[in-house]
Amino acid sequence: MKSLLLYSEKTSRVSRKSLFYIYKRSCKISFVSIMKKAIFTFLILILTSQAGFSQWKLCSNGLNDTMAVESIAARDSNVFIGTEWSGIYKSADYGSIWVLSGLLSKIYALSFNGDNIFAGLSMCGLYVSTDNGISWTWEGFSSVIAFANSDNYFFMADAGDLYVSDDSGQSWSRKTFESYGDGYITSITAYGNNIINGMVSYFGPGGVSISTNNGVSWSRNGIADTSFERVDDQIHAVIKGNEYIFAGGSKGVHASTDDGHHWAQKNSGLTSLNVKSLLYWKGYVFAGTAGGGVFLSSDNGDNWMPVNSGLTNLNVNVLGYNEQSFFAGTDGGLFRTGINDLVDVQEHITQSHIPIFPNPARDFINTAVYIGWQYQIYDLLGSCVQTGLIETENINVASLPAGFYTIRFFKEGKQVVQKMMKE
Repeated sequence: MKSLLLYSEKTSRVSRKSLFYIYKRSCKISFVSIMKKAIFTFLILILTSQAGFSQWKLCSNGLNDTMAVESIAARDSNVFIGTEWSGIYKSADYGSIWVLSGLLSKIYALSFNGDNIFAGLSMCGLYVSTDNGISWTWEGFSSVIAFANSDNYFFMADAGDLYVSDDSGQSWSRKTFESYGDGYITSITAYGNNIINGMVSYFGPGGVSISTNNGVSWSRNGIADTSFERVDDQIHAVIKGNEYIFAGGSKGVHASTDDGHHWAQKNSGLTSLNVKSLLYWKGYVFAGTAGGGVFLSSDNGDNWMPVNSGLTNLNVNVLGYNEQSFFAGTDGGLFRTGINDLVDVQEHITQSHIPIFPNPARDFINTAVYIGWQYQIYDLLGSCVQTGLIETENINVASLPAGFYTIRFFKEGKQVVQKMMKE
C-alpha cells in the first residue's frame, strides 16, 4: 500500500512537471507566434507606407484593363490616348468618359500642333485630324514613332528619318540625319537651335544624337556604349526640364546640363532601370518604368521614390498630364490621378529625410519640423494608441509600452509616415 502511494505521488509529481513543461512550452510557442506575427505586421506596415502617397485609379468609363496604352496627348479638357491595336480614344471631359475616335492600329505617338491632332502609326505612317478626332486623314510616311514641338517647328520621327515642319504639319522637309546603322528614333526634344533624339538599335549602341544648329550637323554623345555588339542602352524617352536634359532607357535615367554633351546617371531609388517614359512638370520629374511603375524626383533625378498606390499594372509605357490630372498608360489600361495627389508627395520626400529622434525613444521624440501638424501613433496591431496636435517640439511617449510603432504626421492633405521603437 505504501509503495502504491509513493508510486502514485511520484507519478503525480511527474504529471505536474509534464503539465508545467507543456504549459511553459505552449506559452513559449504562443509568444514566438505572437512575435513572428508582430514582426510580419511591422514589415508590412513599412512596405505599405513606402508604397507612395498618390492614388491612381483605372479609367474604366469607355476603356478597360486589357488595353495597352502607348501614347497620350492632352490639351485643355481634351485627352487622346493611342493604344496597341485598339485604336485612338478621346475624352472631352479631362479624362472621365472615353469614346473611340478611330484608327484601329498600333498608335506609337500623338501630338497637338496648332488646331490639329497628329497620330503616328506602326507601319501606317502619319494621320491628322482637323476636327478634334471626329475624322482622320492619311498624310503618308511609313512608321511614325515620335513628335516634338519647339517654338517655331514641329518635328516628326519616321523610323530612322527626321522631318520638320514650319507650317503646323501642312508640309514636311527631311533633315539630314545620321541614323548610325540600323538605329531609329524613339523620342525627340527640341528647344532653340537644339535637337536631341533618343535612339534604339537592335545591332548598335543606341544612345542619343544631338544637333546644336537646328539639324544642319549632328554628333553622337554621352550615353551610348559602342563596345557592345548588341544594344543594351536603348533610349526610349528624352525630355527637357529647366537647365537639365533627361534621357531614359535600358540603363535607367541619365541627365545632362550642357545640352547633351555630357551625361550623368541618376538612378538612386529606381527599382526598375528599364525606363520607358519621362515627364517633366514644374520642377518634378516622373519616370515610367517596365515592371517598377511610376517614380517621382523633386531634385532633378538625384533621388527617386515610387508613387504607385492604386496602380495595378506596373508596366508603364507613357506618361501625360492636363490641368487637372496626371495619366499613366500601362500594359493594363490607362490610370489617372489628381495633380495634387502626386505633387503633395514632395512634402513626403522633403520631410522623410529628417528622421524623428531619439529613435529608439524612451520618454519623448523630437518633432520640431512637424509643429502645426496632426499626428497619430499606431501599434503593431494597427490600433491608434495616441493622437494629437503638435504644438511644441516634443511628443511625450513615456506612457507607451515598449515595442514598435508607426507614426503618421498629416496636414492639409499632406502626410508623412515614419517608424519608431519605444524602449
